[in-house]
Amino acid sequence: MRANGRTLGPPDHLLLAVVIALLVVGLLSLYSASFAIGEQEYGNPNFFIVRQTIFALVGLAVMGGLARLDYRRLRRVSVLLMLASILGLIAVLLPEVGVVRNGAARWLDAGPVEVQPSELAKLALVLYMSAWLSSRGEHIRDLSLGFLPFVIIVGLVAGLVLVEPDMGTAVVLVLVATTLFFLAGAPMKHLALFLAVGALVSYAVVLTHDYRLARVQTFLSPEADPYGKGFQLVQLKTALASGGLVGLGWGAGRQKFGFVPGAHTDGVFAIVGEELGFVGVMAVLALFAVLVGRGIYVAMRVRDPFGRLVAAGVSAWLGYQTLINVGGISGLIPLTGIPLPFFSYGGSALIANLAAVGLLLSVSRHVQAEEGLRAAAGGWWRGSPRRRGV
Repeated sequence: MRANGRTLGPPDHLLLAVVIALLVVGLLSLYSASFAIGEQEYGNPNFFIVRQTIFALVGLAVMGGLARLDYRRLRRVSVLLMLASILGLIAVLLPEVGVVRNGAARWLDAGPVEVQPSELAKLALVLYMSAWLSSRGEHIRDLSLGFLPFVIIVGLVAGLVLVEPDMGTAVVLVLVATTLFFLAGAPMKHLALFLAVGALVSYAVVLTHDYRLARVQTFLSPEADPYGKGFQLVQLKTALASGGLVGLGWGAGRQKFGFVPGAHTDGVFAIVGEELGFVGVMAVLALFAVLVGRGIYVAMRVRDPFGRLVAAGVSAWLGYQTLINVGGISGLIPLTGIPLPFFSYGGSALIANLAAVGLLLSVSRHVQAEEGLRAAAGGWWRGSPRRRGV
């Protein structure tokens, strides 16, 4: 493939290998965590894994397509993607349009599947903010031309997600946007002000919603009500602890049999800990660390400001979401219900995650091409060996 007259290099092989490894381990873990609830609710132990495998194949196709595409072409459509995401976030809040489950309106009915606009909004926000911030130049340091538009954009998207309600996703969106704002050169005083406002809003949201306040109280003392409000967290921690060093063995976990709520969704990491133990947990976390680290490497090596922010945004998204999910299950932070990338059941999330990796692979192809050109230029500068006369 050529871009601007230049042949792009191959994708980052380590990045690709790590993602495939995470996807395979994630599917195996999901099957183990979901066959009991699949049998119970649908009379089919393979219900969730079959659907997730289909989602994975679609996601891999999207990832491959985006990896082959010159990511810079997406700058032109980033505004349309952001507008479409905002319309989707508004649509889920409309009566008789959004699908309500457990008191949350987060899905749109699309026939055989349900689409979650907030997952697609993460991808749109990374692209839009990367395009917008990379075009601001020194204006990013200006209060009216940089800070206020940033607050309005992020506040609108995160606010719509918060109303669903989905505080975990809203937090991820804010953290990713703030990271991009910082990397684009925003002054520290603006960052501090934005984070302070965000903290105050979060505090107010928790205080004004009983169930969120209950989550914080449960986080502080889950054992105070182990069979009521603290049941989920106690069972999650029990699953993690019962795995020991090497786990009970794949498929041999017990907590998925009705003890861990959401064992196949946001609680799947607890089942991983129970069945694969400390060694397995550390191996999975190491894979995520390599994924994020490699994404940061790509961001540091690419010369294009837009590509740098896209790579950093994707890395921040996957990193923050992993930390929030694992931190909640481990009892280090309050539970938010946010899925674990590549592991939790959900088509929108999995396809969005793989699409994000596709963007990262596309940027990495530019890095490979640029480094190849620099190496060639270096060889020319040193000169070739002179021919010896005879």
